[in-house]
Amino acid sequence: MKLNVGCGANVKPGWISIDTGYDTTLQLEIRERLAFDDGSVAMVYNQHLFEHLEYPLEARIFLVESLRVLSRSGSSAPNGHQYAYDLETLTMVLPEAGFVVRRELTPDLDSEYRRSASLYAQARKPGGRP
Repeated sequence: MKLNVGCGANVKPGWISIDTGYDTTLQLEIRERLAFDDGSVAMVYNQHLFEHLEYPLEARIFLVESLRVLSRSGSSAPNGHQYAYDLETLTMVLPEAGFVVRRELTPDLDSEYRRSASLYAQARKPGGRP
């Protein structure tokens, strides 16, 4: 199962699209416990969602929940800008939540036209595949 969290109108075929106020698969409040079993998700993707979470509390809640629902080989791909996350802050908060971080654009997920205004990181569960 793959989650497209905070997707707005950017629904991806084959993914569970999650947002509030849009016609998505699920409308969930992502600042609370995610409604998925531990280890049941292969990917948590969010494009321009992370910046809407207050730092550090809401960001940490979302990241800890993302880590909880990810399978052992699962990964998360957050990016953002509202709270002026720089690469240093983003790569600090992800490990604090328990992730191992790599920075990279994921062409099949991320929008190329937003590359110049985005931070990209791929966060994996410790012990998962590289």
